[in-house]
Amino acid sequence: MQRLPLTETPVLLESRAGKTGYRYAPYVALLAPAHTFLCELFWSGNWQLHVERLASGHMQVSGGLNPWGFRHRLGPGESLVLPEAAMICVEGDLNAATHCLHDLRRKRRPDPDRPVPVHFNTWYPAAERIPIERARQYADRAARLGCTVFVLDAGWYRAAIEREGDGWWHKTGDWIVDERLFPNGLEELADHCRTLGMGFGLWFEPEAVGPGARIRREHPRWLHAIGGRAPGDNERGILHLGIAEARAAVRDRMLDILRRTGAVWMKWDFNADLHQGGWSA
Repeated sequence: MQRLPLTETPVLLESRAGKTGYRYAPYVALLAPAHTFLCELFWSGNWQLHVERLASGHMQVSGGLNPWGFRHRLGPGESLVLPEAAMICVEGDLNAATHCLHDLRRKRRPDPDRPVPVHFNTWYPAAERIPIERARQYADRAARLGCTVFVLDAGWYRAAIEREGDGWWHKTGDWIVDERLFPNGLEELADHCRTLGMGFGLWFEPEAVGPGARIRREHPRWLHAIGGRAPGDNERGILHLGIAEARAAVRDRMLDILRRTGAVWMKWDFNADLHQGGWSA
């Protein structure tokens, strides 16, 4: 938590990475003697929040879409959906205001009546390459801990073309179950979790396309061209989910695996920065 007094110098918080961002959340709090004011943007792309003390002594908060690199043409009758913003004033300190914000967020969930499950995530004891035997041991431990969902994180897949030393970062894109780790498929692990009374969850990063992915070789125009430049041979690409065919291809692949495993949870990462991505020429 970063705290600072507001002088005449304005404060600008922003993300230009095509996502909420790791550095800052789209959120700011103003602490007054008896009240706390919160502002949060409900948004997942580029954003900015601007806080300034006016000459009158009042505080001004503004924000929304980040205008950096932004261009969007509207035709007659078309509209552009702007970020929603929550403005909250709570009597009390930052802790009381944060609880209020949490309550609001929970009410806005797509399924507000569904209890949030307690997860065991394999990333923390082992970052990738978890064979079925070890995964079953983790599941046994998770059940004893009282977890309700067992989430298999990155590294369960392979690429169509692999090079020696490639890790989870470079193998994304085709989402082929690695039969060297799971010779009987992910269904074996999912079934084991259910016998322990837990649901099964799975990690994806759908827009990340590794250098050896088949989808990259067969459909190079489905990738973002950052600044008009295609990703290098050793760089991960970013699948352009604004292209209907690309979106359908990765969605169908994901749904097939989720249905076959009977998964009840999906962890969706977005590790790559998008910067000024868009359609290639």
